[in-house]
Amino acid sequence: MAGLVPLPGTATAWQAIIDRVNAIGAGPVYLLCTITAIACGALLFRGYRRSRTRLLLWCALFFLALALENFLVFIDLIIVPQTDLYFIRTSIALVGVTLLLCGLIWDVE
Repeated sequence: MAGLVPLPGTATAWQAIIDRVNAIGAGPVYLLCTITAIACGALLFRGYRRSRTRLLLWCALFFLALALENFLVFIDLIIVPQTDLYFIRTSIALVGVTLLLCGLIWDVE
């Protein structure tokens, strides 16, 4: 790591380090976010099956939409960066937030 330390005042050297870290670290972070969202959705769905509380179902659907959106971020930015999946990603995120909002509105007691 000692070879990566830039001289003070050299913005381009810092940018090179940031670019290298982003190239190495972004993919695993996107995948870990996807796995975490899947785990949250699965746990919420399991809670829904046990208690039949509908709000848990809405939250589970939100997290599964979030997992799909995170996976598409990985595909869009890491696997095929030459394509633009921004509209699809944001549409899926909008569907997930809409599901959660509908669940919150309908399950108010």
